[in-house]
Amino acid sequence: MSSAPFKQSDKVGIQVVSGGGPGVLHQLTGVIAANQGNIVSVMIIGEGQESERVYFEVELPGDPAVIIDGLK
Repeated sequence: MSSAPFKQSDKVGIQVVSGGGPGVLHQLTGVIAANQGNIVSVMIIGEGQESERVYFEVELPGDPAVIIDGLK
């Protein structure tokens, strides 16, 4: 039996305010996935309104600033 070293990830909460519409969630999750973020939970607030808030809980292997900059 072999095992790889376990690296603990930090869990952070990220809230994004965006315009609603098709593809917005796809774009946001793409940025998180591209930076090896593991989405633990997501909540969409204000769905169908002019602006929506999307709250993510994400496990990250590194600095959350990289993902936050990508979500701007």
